[in-house]
Amino acid sequence: MDEVCCIVILWIIAPSSYDNVPEVKYERNGNFNSLQYNQFVWINLEEIETKENFDEVIKDSVNLGCQAWIVANEGVKDFLNAYAEVVETCEQRPQKVHMIFHLNDSSEDISREILSHRTLEDVPNILLIIPSTTSRHNADDGESFDLVTSPFAGRFNNTHPILLDVFGNSTLTSDANLFPDKLQNLQQRHLRLSLFNYKPYTTVQHVDAGKGNANAMMTEEELTILIDGTECLMFLEFCSRHNCTLFISEDEEGQWGVIYENRTGNGLTGAVVERRAEASVGALYMWYYESQFLTLSKIISRTGITCIVPRPALLPGWLTPILPFSPTLWIACLASLLLGIIGLQTIAKYHKSSAVHQSDERRSFVNSVLTVMAIYVLQPIEFIDRRFIERTVIGCILVTGWLIGNIYASGLASVMTIPRFVAPIDTPEDLAASGMEWSATHDAWIFSIQSATEPLLVTLVKNFRIRSHEQLRSHSLRSDIGFSIERLQYGHFAIGDYIQEDILDDYQIMVQDIYWEYCVVMSYKTWSLLPMFDDLVLHVAESGIQKYWELLVAQRHQNIQVQLGVAQSRHHDSLGPEPLKPTHLFGLFAVWGLGMMLATAVFLAETCWRFKTQ
Repeated sequence: MDEVCCIVILWIIAPSSYDNVPEVKYERNGNFNSLQYNQFVWINLEEIETKENFDEVIKDSVNLGCQAWIVANEGVKDFLNAYAEVVETCEQRPQKVHMIFHLNDSSEDISREILSHRTLEDVPNILLIIPSTTSRHNADDGESFDLVTSPFAGRFNNTHPILLDVFGNSTLTSDANLFPDKLQNLQQRHLRLSLFNYKPYTTVQHVDAGKGNANAMMTEEELTILIDGTECLMFLEFCSRHNCTLFISEDEEGQWGVIYENRTGNGLTGAVVERRAEASVGALYMWYYESQFLTLSKIISRTGITCIVPRPALLPGWLTPILPFSPTLWIACLASLLLGIIGLQTIAKYHKSSAVHQSDERRSFVNSVLTVMAIYVLQPIEFIDRRFIERTVIGCILVTGWLIGNIYASGLASVMTIPRFVAPIDTPEDLAASGMEWSATHDAWIFSIQSATEPLLVTLVKNFRIRSHEQLRSHSLRSDIGFSIERLQYGHFAIGDYIQEDILDDYQIMVQDIYWEYCVVMSYKTWSLLPMFDDLVLHVAESGIQKYWELLVAQRHQNIQVQLGVAQSRHHDSLGPEPLKPTHLFGLFAVWGLGMMLATAVFLAETCWRFKTQ
């Protein structure tokens, strides 16, 4: 018990017999007066009056970091009944727990009942001190005690009592190790693992008996499941090292699952919180909400969450007249046009001899508009005047119009030669601004960002949709939404089966990830094998073998053409110059048609007005 930093002793403390033992009382108001004495916390069982008080004592002790318990006979059953439930609500995760129980009854049935209690399923370091029933110790030496434990290891009958040693006359008969290592060789002990098919992290195949590498739950047939995947290989290596047997719990429908406040759930996380499985694996991230109910392992790998989105489409032909200039440049051109009109109109108003001035001010304004517009479209004008200010204004407008007109003509030639596309979706900002939905089969894809307050992430969460496999396949053929995928640590991708080769020409991967996460294994808080599993994770990470595992699993189980298609989706074939097509003139004809309609409408209005006035 060298790694134990705090020991809790639950005992009936008799002041007359234990004058030097500090007493810790539990008051009715629920305040636990934790008095640590040389790393010991002594608690008088007589002061604990209700179950609620007992639960609070255990919870406070666990949260203090105590992982060793010495319990007197009077409190053993109450302690066992309360510990498993209470510890799941604690902030601390006690995995190296040691328990010592002093029993007054030496009956083997009582020992077996204690050792088979559900609380001790994950406690290999258990020691029972019972009145000796053996003849190995001399009765003249005084009272002696049998020191009993359970095998823990092994698939069957791993809770029966095993005599370690006999204590009497202040000595151990055999000087045995009272807490032997039971975890290095688990002797085929079962390890219940929850997963579902999610390539390349986990794959599950049902095979004939004896041809697999894991067992199915609720069946007597051996090795009927064949598992593989970058994270399943971690558990296969673990069981190879420590001689354990994997029992697989599948939940294809629940997938990553959900945990409810009443500690029930479904999917991977629900199986662990309900203790139907000891651990879950399959692209589980460091989610805060789930971490309040479960324990997270060391980091296995890093992954980036991104999307494949529809490739930019060709801009429609009617936009051809608009494309040569950007919106900002169009605004600048419009502003210079208005300034030219205002300048000419001002001259026409205050200089009566101006050629553009007519007796009718309305005509003068129209002439100013038409004059400036003619200059901007590189058309000749008639303007004779001897005033310097008028020549200066017209000269400036002519230079500006000539520059703008020629620049526009060059831009138009480029637009009509090189195809133009809509803006691509390369970043999370682009995805949010586009308003495009992105989708997957489970909302686990947004667990990491659904509580974010940043406007960008709030928008992305709002645009996320959950759809079935069939619905996603249908949308992939229509190229109208984005699909979430994972960018793995060594260059491969986790892609749903609804993304197939026939749609890859219509999609491309985003340049930037939406967010990134760390992948872990989730287990319940008292899983005693987690420290050894964490050691394996660190050894595997420092070895670099995960790169080989990722490549191996991708070749075995993933569509390589889809992997290559997504990886190279940013490399488009250059369309090059294209010949003039009728579509290039749609915009021009649209402007001409709009002008004709406006002219016709004005002509009819003027004709009606003339007949009315006459």
